[in-house]
Amino acid sequence: MKALIGILVAVFSAGLTFSQNAEYAVDIHLRYEDYTYLQNIRTVLIHKDLGDPSSTNDQLSDPIINLNTNDHLVLSFDDLDGGLKDLYYTFVHCDAHWQPTNMDIFDYIKGYTDDRITDNRAAFNTIQQYTHYNLSFPNDAIRLTKSGNYIILVYQDSDKEKLVLTRRFMIADRHVTIKAAVNQPSTIKDRYSKQQIDFRVFYQGYQIFNPLDELTVIIRQNGRWDNAIFDIKPVFLKDNELDYQYQDKCVFNGGNDYRFFDTRTLKIITERTARIDRDNNQNDVVLQNDPDRSNGRYFTNPDLNGKYFIHTQDGSNPDYECDYANIRFTLPYREALTTGSVFIFGALTDWNVTGPGRMQYDESKHAYEGFLTLKQGYYNYQYVFLADTANVPDETVFEGNHFEAENDYTIYVYDKPMGSRHDQLIGINRINTLKTY
Repeated sequence: MKALIGILVAVFSAGLTFSQNAEYAVDIHLRYEDYTYLQNIRTVLIHKDLGDPSSTNDQLSDPIINLNTNDHLVLSFDDLDGGLKDLYYTFVHCDAHWQPTNMDIFDYIKGYTDDRITDNRAAFNTIQQYTHYNLSFPNDAIRLTKSGNYIILVYQDSDKEKLVLTRRFMIADRHVTIKAAVNQPSTIKDRYSKQQIDFRVFYQGYQIFNPLDELTVIIRQNGRWDNAIFDIKPVFLKDNELDYQYQDKCVFNGGNDYRFFDTRTLKIITERTARIDRDNNQNDVVLQNDPDRSNGRYFTNPDLNGKYFIHTQDGSNPDYECDYANIRFTLPYREALTTGSVFIFGALTDWNVTGPGRMQYDESKHAYEGFLTLKQGYYNYQYVFLADTANVPDETVFEGNHFEAENDYTIYVYDKPMGSRHDQLIGINRINTLKTY
């Protein structure tokens, strides 16, 4: 699929004092990443279908299924424009670096190449009107026949230039075993701030002729792709075993546990909420001021590692009975940072440092402020600093950096044998600094 011609859509800026006032200029071209192209599309979730739609475990699961099984994924999102739109979806197979593979679409799809999303429901008993869309796949219309990386592309009116959203997911065909551990880094300067991932790959019964050229290995921290480590090569090659125990390559900031807030009810003040204002037009939630944690000691705070789940205690069905609220974030700070920008960061902003997550410094309050319009639920977030010269945001500026912090790490092993046209996902292992899966 060819990249589409980039155009610039209008900047969205609310006129109300409390409303979200964010940059919403979107460069409309196909991106092979998690991206929402229209400001009216909100709360995009993609996860494995574990069989219980009401369970938070469904929403928090990774979008990974196994090849040639009955596994399914669920994609859901809201359209704040309301009404019913003609929305379609298709799939693009990608390589290990999330670029489209050199395959015809019929090489990895069985059935139709695209289909219409027919499961929708209007919001009920909410101030914010919206239409909730839901899609389960693979399904009777479209089956996926290859392992590896994919994006699902949603577009409008059968026109693939009318992009709505893209989301990444994976299909695994497991042939290797990965054993891994999180350790303190070997280098003295990083021992108390960072985390080192040591692992080995075992491929008994599976042929890998040239591991250095065939395999692509990636490590990802929590839900982030921006700081993922790509193209890790083995240190030692043994019989049916590859050793990846580096001293300095597979190292991540430990960071800090994520902050949280809870809007599952908008009728009472919850733990992190300072004020709730409700009228017939909108819900406004003011969060308590957040402390700068850059120089503080580490204290364990159970979290979702940056994720969120949708739920309401004010209704029965979270899909279409959760309302939306304008959330105000405040981070007191001694002065504005002039060499970069500050963002609210996590799954609630699609792990992006663009658009609505950007904060503004208020000189009169000596604080950064930001606004997000979010559906009722339980949310994790952090504050990050993106230097003008950097591509990856720094979470340590406001959150601190601790080896003891709890994090998830996922190791992906891809194989592209000689003569193959795509990277096969042959191994996955998820580990945690405190527990095992």
